[in-house]
Amino acid sequence: MLEFLKICSVYFVLLHCCNLGLTYDIIINMNKNFLNREIVSLKDLNQMNILELAFIGDSVFELYVKNELVKKIDKVKNLTIKASSILNAHSQCEAFFRIQDKLTDDERNVVMRGRNATIHTKAKNFSIEEYRYATALESLIGYLYLTGRDDRLEDIFNEMKLFGEE
Repeated sequence: MLEFLKICSVYFVLLHCCNLGLTYDIIINMNKNFLNREIVSLKDLNQMNILELAFIGDSVFELYVKNELVKKIDKVKNLTIKASSILNAHSQCEAFFRIQDKLTDDERNVVMRGRNATIHTKAKNFSIEEYRYATALESLIGYLYLTGRDDRLEDIFNEMKLFGEE
């Protein structure tokens, strides 16, 4: 699953680079650096803006969900409908409550920082509380991804039971 995330991420990076008009050599060097993800130290992560972690976590979460849905659903229309039912603040808030008791102390600290972050956008269709817990979950996912804790990330995704499994 995480190999797929790398491939998708590279695709998005390449697409973005092409849109910016970057040369092939620059794109290839960026691609090599991206595939060899640099693991961020806990000290550096603690100094990062928590919303940056949430930003990364949002992307990882979306790629995970879409990858899993492609394995389960064969019609594109149904993929889009199911993805939008999972990739929203309400669903992420529910997923967070399914995993909150299984978090380590370090993970709880990240979650607390994410939940308490000053968010400069207004929640459109969901309560501010749901939006805060969704940001907390995204922060946790970003934290696990950037620290290279892929096995733990996989465990967290499985515990969320995003696809209705028991």
